[in-house]
Amino acid sequence: MSGGNKIVCPKCGSPGSLIAYTSGGRTYYKVYHSKKQIHYIGPAEGYIYVNLIQDLNLSNPLDQNYQEVVLRVIARFRELLDISKNISIREKREAIERMIKLLTRVTEQLKEELEELEKEQIEEQTT
Repeated sequence: MSGGNKIVCPKCGSPGSLIAYTSGGRTYYKVYHSKKQIHYIGPAEGYIYVNLIQDLNLSNPLDQNYQEVVLRVIARFRELLDISKNISIREKREAIERMIKLLTRVTEQLKEELEELEKEQIEEQTT
């Protein structure tokens, strides 16, 4: 299979060809790497059912603003904890602790990436 726009696959980070196809009246994307490696990306118009129940306004990964998605997920997490009547205080506490661990890990990774970018920028300016 050939054709499609050359992109970096959002699933694996390898180069591939973006292929659009239609099924059930909707358009979907996949990234073609080889006959043995094809990654499904998602619907071009977004995830209708997920958006209806979670109010996250998810679209396909190719045009997603991930910073906004993360902020909406965190806000939705807080809302769900606030309105959850059938969840114990212990379960809420454990959920919050898991979220804090996840956010801490992501924050540390972003700090490391920022430090690397700053080093690269300094090296670039001195050469």
